[in-house]
Amino acid sequence: MVRQMGFTGFKINRIQKFKDEDTQTYTAIIEASKGTVMDLHESKTDIHYKALRNTSDWKQLSMGDDVSPALYEAKITTGASELFLPPVMLTFGSQSLDIDFDPFVQSVQQNDFKFNDCQFQVERRDAPGSTTYKITVRGCVCRRSYSASVGKQTSSGFEETAGLSASYFFPMHIFKGSYRNDQTSSIFINRTALAQDSVQIRSLKFLIIREPDDFLSDLLMKSSFGYILT
Repeated sequence: MVRQMGFTGFKINRIQKFKDEDTQTYTAIIEASKGTVMDLHESKTDIHYKALRNTSDWKQLSMGDDVSPALYEAKITTGASELFLPPVMLTFGSQSLDIDFDPFVQSVQQNDFKFNDCQFQVERRDAPGSTTYKITVRGCVCRRSYSASVGKQTSSGFEETAGLSASYFFPMHIFKGSYRNDQTSSIFINRTALAQDSVQIRSLKFLIIREPDDFLSDLLMKSSFGYILT
């Protein structure tokens, strides 16, 4: 067992929106482990992110400890007419949370987030030449997926080449589990084929993706939780 069944390392408490003639500001209050960091998009080269540089702010509101999470405030401020809102991207250890705001919703506050009900556990089984991960998600209506950085080491550095190629990976998502509302995912990794082709896994992440429950009123357009498997 890699991880026992339990909630994610993040809890979204509140999202507020303030808009005037010149600016719009989205503020998210989030519980997370002490030491959680936010990507402020300062190093991104994409033209949209470059235009929105210095629009994100991350503040710790309470200290937290080894038992209790800390309380954080994430804030995004852009022009009032801007439709591209940079996501809040948080990371702590093997876990990450990306949240996207909806610029078209007229609501000014959201307090209920079904994402907070999501629990998951991770199991790993190793066999000669292969590894299989099984992930069980509980209490959460969501989409499940994987993301990976896979490639080869070259003279100029690591070059991504394969992604989740069928030559090396076999992912699967089903709904059957120990409980009625369980969703089970698994991914088979062919390590023999990876070694034969000199292909490396830089990272493999399992994703839990929540869409809005009410498209007319939810300020949160999408929440995407990630857990690094390897």
